[in-house]
Amino acid sequence: MNANTRTFAVTLASVAALSQPSHPAHADTSTQSGCSHLRYSAVPFAARDGTALFADDLNDEGEIVGHIFDDNTATNEVILWKDGRYVRLGDRILAGALDTTATAVNNRTQIVGQFAGPDFNTEDYLLDRRGVTYLVGPFTSPQEINDHGVIAGTASSDGIDHGAVWSNGETVPLPMAPGAVSAIAADINNNGTVVGRAETSARLEALVWFAPYTSAPTVIPLPPNADRSQGARGVNNREQVIFAADDFDAVVTRSYLWSADRPLQELQPLAGLAHSVAVDINTDGLIVGSSASADQEAPSTATVWRGAEVCALEELVKTPPGLEGQWVAGFRVNERGEILAFRSGSSVGAGWFVLRTRK
Repeated sequence: MNANTRTFAVTLASVAALSQPSHPAHADTSTQSGCSHLRYSAVPFAARDGTALFADDLNDEGEIVGHIFDDNTATNEVILWKDGRYVRLGDRILAGALDTTATAVNNRTQIVGQFAGPDFNTEDYLLDRRGVTYLVGPFTSPQEINDHGVIAGTASSDGIDHGAVWSNGETVPLPMAPGAVSAIAADINNNGTVVGRAETSARLEALVWFAPYTSAPTVIPLPPNADRSQGARGVNNREQVIFAADDFDAVVTRSYLWSADRPLQELQPLAGLAHSVAVDINTDGLIVGSSASADQEAPSTATVWRGAEVCALEELVKTPPGLEGQWVAGFRVNERGEILAFRSGSSVGAGWFVLRTRK
């Protein structure tokens, strides 16, 4: 079905000055195995004027889409940042918007997210150098946008949520898994492969939809020691999928790496910890996330995985002298191997950093 779109001629000249579009190479195999050889330098995601910035996504050009939170009004405004410079995008999304948030940015600096208008209604948008397109119709909750401008999200029909993709004004609901009563899409790669989750009467399932979406999704089988899935979180351009599952007593959560032609790989937590939570994966097979204690009372520990190796991010980062706190989570990893990470107790900005690889 076609979603009506309203496009406004809003220029993004200052955004265009921040970067040029590019497309990552699609590697067939990882160029290196293991993570212990990796070394990073920490670059604060911060404003030169001292304004606190909060991060939401990172693309391959080192751009971060994030937001500024206004304590006085308890509202957010979307920003685009690179190398200490940022531009506010709230008025470009909608002049007079009460609140604007972003969920993803691709390598063409196309940004998707949500906004609240003066009437307090929440709507979805796509913002790029040509202007802003409002995603009206059945498509909602954009989660990710690939480099071809295809957006993964949700479409509601007859009160039922379906995973869906949106492209050039058209919404395509994704087929339901057998027995599913609802589904959502969480990520999409440049091949159009979508991952997400479905809810059945018994449990959640991790799903993979392969383009052109004419057949039922692949349901990722649970490992023998798991009782229920938490759904798929990410997919890279080699069709490797990360998902999480709980054990039979719902005491331990573990993440896994799945692909159609290889055995399921459990992503072990760091030594002495119980939970592993993987949230993003790049084409080289580098996975970022966190490890946590069994009771989850202590702060989590930022973790990276590659191949069969698991590493604490704390041991790989050249932390600036005097920087307080600890690395608690890796949030995004791009095709250059840069990581968007959060440091709790940081004395710099709001605690977000870009970790850039160094020799």
